[in-house]
Amino acid sequence: PHHGFWQTNQVMTGLMVDMVLKAAGPLKGASVLDLYCGAGLFSIPAAMAGARVLGMELNEGSTIQAAENALLNGSASSCTFQAGDAGALIAAQRPGQWDTVILDPPRAGAGPLVMAALARMAPRRMVYVSCEPRGLVRDLKALGTAGWDIARIQPLDMFPHTHHVETVVSLVRKA
Repeated sequence: PHHGFWQTNQVMTGLMVDMVLKAAGPLKGASVLDLYCGAGLFSIPAAMAGARVLGMELNEGSTIQAAENALLNGSASSCTFQAGDAGALIAAQRPGQWDTVILDPPRAGAGPLVMAALARMAPRRMVYVSCEPRGLVRDLKALGTAGWDIARIQPLDMFPHTHHVETVVSLVRKA
C-alpha cells in the first residue's frame, strides 16, 4: 500500500472533480499540468476527457499510485506522473507549454515561488483548489499582481459540522 492523502467525503469529492474539470475548460486535445496531483484525483478524469496530463507530486508513493490508477482507468497513455518538489519541477516547464494548470496544494498553500513560476508559465487558465483560506488569499494576491484575474470562486462544504471549507477558484490571465 502507498500512503498519501485521500478526500474522505466521496459525494462532495465527485462534485469537486466535476467542478474542477468544468473550470479547466475544453479538455479534448488540451495539455494539462496537475500540480500536487496526489493519486490522480484530477489528472485521470482530465485524461479521460481527452487531455494530455502531467501530474506532479512530492510524495513518490502517490505518483506510483496515480500511475496504477491511470492504468486501471484506461488513461495511462494520456497521463504521466513525476515525483519531486513542486517548485523545482515547474521551473523546468516552458512558458506556453500548458493550456491549463490545476493545483491542489497542501494546507499551507503553494507559496510565492510556485506562484511566480506558474505566472511565468503563462497557461491559458488555472484552477486552484484550496482547503485553507489564508494560504489561498496569499497565493491569489501573488497571482493578481502577476496578471491573473479570478473568474469564479466556489466554496464546498467537504466536512460538514466543522470549520473546514474547500474552495475551487478559476483563474484567467488579464486581457
